[in-house]
Order: sequence, then C-alpha cells, then structure tokens
Amino acid sequence: MLKIRPDIFEKHKSLFGDHKVNGRTVNIENLVEELTRETKDEFRTLLGARHAFQDQVGRRERSYGFLAPDTKVSDADGHTATVRDIRQGMLDGFFGRKTPAAWRLNPSVPIPADTMKPGLEGTGPAIDLGMAMGALNTGAASWMWDWEDAGGDYKDQLYQAWENLRDLQAHTSVHKPYSHTT
Repeated sequence: MLKIRPDIFEKHKSLFGDHKVNGRTVNIENLVEELTRETKDEFRTLLGARHAFQDQVGRRERSYGFLAPDTKVSDADGHTATVRDIRQGMLDGFFGRKTPAAWRLNPSVPIPADTMKPGLEGTGPAIDLGMAMGALNTGAASWMWDWEDAGGDYKDQLYQAWENLRDLQAHTSVHKPYSHTT
C-alpha cells in the first residue's frame, strides 16, 4: 500500500486524492501505486544497470562516449549512413553548404510555421515560479520545464514543481506572488 510521508501530504494536499482527468475521476494515490507496481521490475533493472555503469565510470573502467564515426545507422525509411556522414551532413545542412552529404529533417515535408520561431527556453529549477515566469515571458517558441532541478533536495521540491506547473496551466498563478533572486 502506498504511503505518503505525513509532512509531504500535509504541505501538498492539493496534489493528492481524487481529481478529474480527461472527464473521469482518478485517485492519485491509487494511480501512483498501480503504475509503481506495473513498472517496478523494469525500473529496478534499468536503475541497476545505470548504477553499475556509473560505478565503472567512477573506477575509470568505462567512459561515456559518442557512436564511432564508422557506425552505420538506418532511419525509418531504410536509408543507411555512417555516423561520420550524418555529422558532416548536419553541419553542411546547418551552414547551408550545398554538398552531397547536406541534409535536413523531413526534406519532403514542410516545416510547420509555428516551429520556425527560433528558441527553446529551458528553465530550472521548476520550484522557482520566478524562473518559470521569466521563461514564459522570453518569447521563445517552446519551453522546457526542468524536472531534474526540481528534485534537488528530494524533500518536497518535486511537489512544489508539480504545484507550480498545475497552477500555470490552470491560470491560477496569475495573481500569485513570485520573485527570483536574480
């Protein structure tokens, strides 16, 4: 049975209990418990492999790296190219060089106009509503909510981030005070 720390439950009550999702009522605790049960074995395996790899990196037995240049990669259309050619083609395409290697994504499908506005605003930590407001006001085409930074102390920052995201999406943060130290 799922147990929520009393201090977390008390401070973040609004995140728990029954909520309407896509027209149906969902109990958050039951949903978290069900998803945890369904994914725990796979998660344990993946996390174990990650920890083993990190230990090997720490002992300098392995290292992080990129695919070797001669590695062949196939795309969904069945085209195959080496990593070297893909890297060169990306650079040539980016710099507008007309070379045989130059390429771009979806050359036969027009790029949607709303994605042509440059910019991805990545912000963090998500617990800081001031950073979120600053990110939303940059005029960037898209915004990436930084969950990694939200987990900084693993006490209750993740719950603060969920509350901030919920309030932003529901437009209930409009009159909520916020500040950012810088």
